Amino acid sequence: METLLADLRQSLRALRSNPGFTLVALAALTVGIGATTGIFSVVNRVLLQALPYQDSERLVQLGPKSPAVSRLWPRRATQSSCPSLRSLFPR
Repeated sequence: METLLADLRQSLRALRSNPGFTLVALAALTVGIGATTGIFSVVNRVLLQALPYQDSERLVQLGPKSPAVSRLWPRRATQSSCPSLRSLFPR
């Protein structure tokens, strides 16, 4: 613990003696923390929280079956037949 306090005092002295470096370091920390917070906020809202729709777990993704398009769009869509899709939409 004594060594830690001595290292902390030494680092504070070094930062006080070189204010230009201190400002650049604080600016870099500020930008880094701000960017991380912003990215997390977007990821949290888009990927982690539930969609703002009623029965959002019932949403489906439809995609092409063509092999040429599937190479360009590698994400696999849920395969459903027309009758099973019609059963999703009650009349």
